[in-house]
Amino acid sequence: MSTNNIELRALKNGNVALMSDRQFDGEVKRVEFYREQKLLMLVYKDDTREGDLLHYELDEAAVKKVEHASNVLIYTEGEAHKDPIAYYAFLVQVGY
Repeated sequence: MSTNNIELRALKNGNVALMSDRQFDGEVKRVEFYREQKLLMLVYKDDTREGDLLHYELDEAAVKKVEHASNVLIYTEGEAHKDPIAYYAFLVQVGY
């Protein structure tokens, strides 16, 4: 995955959004949340691609938001910062 600036936001409907300034390397099928490590991994629809681990640990406030969510809104800027792309992906909680 190229270096994206990614922000995690809480949505009013109880889900969370991953907002990125660039498109990901493919369409995200699901986001896995590894509770013990407090890390997120993007899993793509293209099964030949490996998932991308987001290399920053979530703080406690973000962990609480993610633990109570069932889906993730994926929001990325379109090419040349036009026509943003937004869609929901499943959130899978892994661990205790």
